Parts: sequence; structure tokens; C-alpha cells
Amino acid sequence: MRSAPPRAALPRTFLRSLAWLIPTPLACPLLFSFEDVHVGVAERLASVAAKTKSVKQFVHLSALGASPDAASDWLRTKFEGEAAVKAAFPSATVVRPATMFGHEDVFLNW
Repeated sequence: MRSAPPRAALPRTFLRSLAWLIPTPLACPLLFSFEDVHVGVAERLASVAAKTKSVKQFVHLSALGASPDAASDWLRTKFEGEAAVKAAFPSATVVRPATMFGHEDVFLNW
């Protein structure tokens, strides 16, 4: 039987596990909007990380083309998420990759 992680490791372990649990608006459009996920969840994660002494750096994954005046809601809310993350965790690193896909994902395999 595994023992509980040390108290200091809980926040980092908890934050890592959230990355796999966060639903996306594309997968659950009736339950979550782009604003819910790109802004709300990003801001909550950054806020928790900022209050946790063991988290020294926060990396936010945004999107190439994110801007406040973007034509698409997807890109506009990605930019709003960046702003929310920076407000909550000022030293956060924002990464803006182009479209990402991988082996056996729905982008290439419908």
C-alpha cells in the first residue's frame, strides 16, 4: 500500500494532476465554454500556484495568434486567459505554439 505524499509535495502533485482532468470546450461544448476553460480554469490554476510556496514557476500554454481583437472566440479567450494568468502569477511564462497534434489524436484520426 502506498503512503500519502509528503505535505510539501501535495500542491505540486495536485496541480500536475489537474492538467489531465480539465475538460475542453471542444470535447464538452454544452458544459464548458471557451471562456470557462481558457480564462476561468487558467486563472484558478495560476491563483492556486501563486499562493503555493513550493511552485516557483508557472507555464501557461496559449495559442499562436491569441489577441484581444481576434476574430475567433477561441483565440480571443486564449488571450484573455494569458492576461488572467499574468494577473494571478506575474512571473508566469506564456507559450504560444502553433497547432499541436500527435499520433492517434482526433486532429489526424477522425
